[in-house]
Amino acid sequence: MAHDRTPLQPFLAPAATVLFGASGEAGSPGHGLLQNLRGGALAERLHIVSQKYNDIDGLRCHASLSQIDAALTLALIATPALSVPEIVAACAVRGIRAAVVFSGGLRPATPAGAELRAIAASHGMRLFGPQALGYILPHAGVNVTPMTLSVPPGNLALVSQSAAVCANILDWSHNDEFGFSAIFAPGESDDLELPEILDYLASDSKTESILLYLEGLRDARGFLSAVRAAA
Repeated sequence: MAHDRTPLQPFLAPAATVLFGASGEAGSPGHGLLQNLRGGALAERLHIVSQKYNDIDGLRCHASLSQIDAALTLALIATPALSVPEIVAACAVRGIRAAVVFSGGLRPATPAGAELRAIAASHGMRLFGPQALGYILPHAGVNVTPMTLSVPPGNLALVSQSAAVCANILDWSHNDEFGFSAIFAPGESDDLELPEILDYLASDSKTESILLYLEGLRDARGFLSAVRAAA
């Protein structure tokens, strides 16, 4: 499936990406995420917004979105939960319509979680997360996760609702030189969900098999339809 024919397109092939929550501390999630982005296919069109850093490892940081001239299409957010709704609102005003939210503590029942979803819905913004581990496209050189291990390309796709299970599988498979076509770990995402991910993978020429780890289903009918299409 071509990227422009799937709801995942803004996530898989963004025109330009902005990162909130990058860190200069080695070993931190914000540092791991930044290093993966800098070493991958999204590096040339990557921008950082930070009020803590002027630069990280030589990469300039901007104090706000208004300082970035690029046509941003994807936001990556790894900041404390209470800051996320305000960031998403600013991104929406800027015209960004896709965001990966790594932050936890944003379930629908929480005030910040409810506000986040309301803002995104009112602007037509798609959310991957919250509490997402992220996604990896080994063939394309894209790693939008804080995990620093190298993932070799192959023909197996992994979709896991558990970040811990996903990390363990990747660690085990790396030792056995097992390759992947794609990895998706959407966390508590209730917007961009399993059926859309499976629909994409079912038409992906690099994917021959799909490994699923599920902890719950919101759209059982859509999930079963997507599984049948992928079979």
